[in-house]
Amino acid sequence: MSKKKRAPKFLRALMAKQQQHPCSITERVLSSGDASLQKEVDYILQRADAGDSRVVGFNQLVFFSTATCDAWMLDWQDELAICLMRDGVPQPYELGETDRAFTIQWTGRYHIQGELFSYIDNKTPTHARVIGGYPTNAIIQTIDHLRHAM
Repeated sequence: MSKKKRAPKFLRALMAKQQQHPCSITERVLSSGDASLQKEVDYILQRADAGDSRVVGFNQLVFFSTATCDAWMLDWQDELAICLMRDGVPQPYELGETDRAFTIQWTGRYHIQGELFSYIDNKTPTHARVIGGYPTNAIIQTIDHLRHAM
């Protein structure tokens, strides 16, 4: 008989607080003619710096910012991730873009389980960072929109 695992007490308290004071989240899905990779990175960094939760879908990528001044770029097909900003501090990232293609130096992998976002850095693959309070429902909805658009 398996016992259902519960989130740690501090995460349950954080999630309860967020349910009492939900933040506004804006979601949008772009077509390839609407934007460039660097333009979307710049946009999501600006939103994160302002503490504005946004989720943007762009081809196989999802960008999101949070009220806690974090920003991420995700490859939803391969569950790859890169943190672009953490607690309002820009993080180093490498990307290249031409008219026909782009390259991204991914720094880790992510997984979403309910309201929790997990990140495993390539440099420390035995340690996962589990984060509550991210707009996981909007991220999953955006991924579903992108998946159905393909």
